Amino acid sequence: MEYSIKQLAQIAGTTSRTLRHYGECGLLQPSRIGANGYRFYDDQSVLVLQRILLMRRLGMPLEDIKHALTNGEEHGQALRTLAAALRKERDALDRRLVTIDQTITALENGTKMNAHEALENINEQYKEEVTDRWGADAYKQGDNWWKSLSEGERQEFHNQVRSLNSDWIAAWEAGVSPESGNAQALAQRHIEWLCGIPGTPAYSASAVRGEFTEQVAQYVEGLANMYPADPRFAANYGGEAGAVFVRDALLHRIRN
Repeated sequence: MEYSIKQLAQIAGTTSRTLRHYGECGLLQPSRIGANGYRFYDDQSVLVLQRILLMRRLGMPLEDIKHALTNGEEHGQALRTLAAALRKERDALDRRLVTIDQTITALENGTKMNAHEALENINEQYKEEVTDRWGADAYKQGDNWWKSLSEGERQEFHNQVRSLNSDWIAAWEAGVSPESGNAQALAQRHIEWLCGIPGTPAYSASAVRGEFTEQVAQYVEGLANMYPADPRFAANYGGEAGAVFVRDALLHRIRN
């Protein structure tokens, strides 16, 4: 079957202008262009548009979508991957709805919720990443540990993180080398902090004593390399350059 650009836009709930833009970006080409210049799309084009709209729904930028469409992945497998991502999103929404329903009930009954109860499941930006990297047990262990802390203990943890990050930035701005005594003391402190967080591969008393196991060393090395590569981490250390300094100091500490 064949659709004009206007017909396809109406069916997809989008606009002809959007479809033309997808064509200009190299995402969705018409199956043919009529003598009058009108664009037409066949069934294969519809399947491509389906993938584009699904990936846009997941927040993917157009450049990443273009890469996904041209990486040679079989269409059915690509849809299975998208379906898995959407199921994860649905599960996260279900958990958030539980928290919202509990909040509504508390408000109607005149009862109070503490901050953790009110914000639980609302922001789970690292859950899937931790689960993918280290398994569901790692996330569960860390999550249970966090839930067991009092408000004061959580605040103390956040203060510890802020202090460590600000000390890293100060050392970097002072121009010390990653191998200096100051930077290496920070690296040891950083590793000890990581080893005190249940659920991480670094949760090991041996590392606190400075006797780095291979598992701890691999974990620290992986994280250290992520710091400058991931803007979320780099922001903690004043940007990419500061994160490179932290990375180099940590790598030197575990290798020497």
